[in-house]
Amino acid sequence: MLHRTWPVLLFAVWVLPLAAAENAAPSGPSFSDLILRGFEHEKKGNFQSAFDDYSAAIKIKEDSPTAYVRRAFCAAKLGQMERAAYDLREASLLPPVSVTDYTTMAWLLATSPVKQVRDGTRAVAYGQKALKDNESADTYDILAAAYAEMGNFQKARDLLMAGMKKYADSPRLPAMREHLELYNQKKPYRDEWLPTDEQKKLQKNVEYPKDR
Repeated sequence: MLHRTWPVLLFAVWVLPLAAAENAAPSGPSFSDLILRGFEHEKKGNFQSAFDDYSAAIKIKEDSPTAYVRRAFCAAKLGQMERAAYDLREASLLPPVSVTDYTTMAWLLATSPVKQVRDGTRAVAYGQKALKDNESADTYDILAAAYAEMGNFQKARDLLMAGMKKYADSPRLPAMREHLELYNQKKPYRDEWLPTDEQKKLQKNVEYPKDR
């Protein structure tokens, strides 16, 4: 199923603006270099190497929700549920700054496998910003997922169909069709980071203050 690898496929598109937005550091890899390298490790299933790169990126830029989300994903894959839970909490509490942050956080808040992380209201707000700043099949899909999380399936369907029509050649189309089927059944989309039993362990570790 497409949804099992979709978090990584989405990130491939969202993280690319980072490389253009930053110059290389005088010595050593820059924040964007580390994020992009971490992503390449993720694609190959080298989650420990990706985790290490995202950790290094966080040391450079501690206010990046994107880096925390990606490290959380890798930590979950490595069986480090407490670390994954911590990183999800940190990401959720950090305000997005870049286009990549808005897209990453809108998707996470709309589709997270951990219910404590989901927040449809913020997902819609971030998704609207992402679509306005970077209109694409991806951002149509992201905003649609946010509306589905809020239970507005008609709006989710309308956005998906508009995005599919406007970006008919997008490689994201198969996933968008899959999501449309869910919304037609009045079901929100959920990412699957882990097998069900492991995902329950992750969810058990995630706690948020009510006033986040």
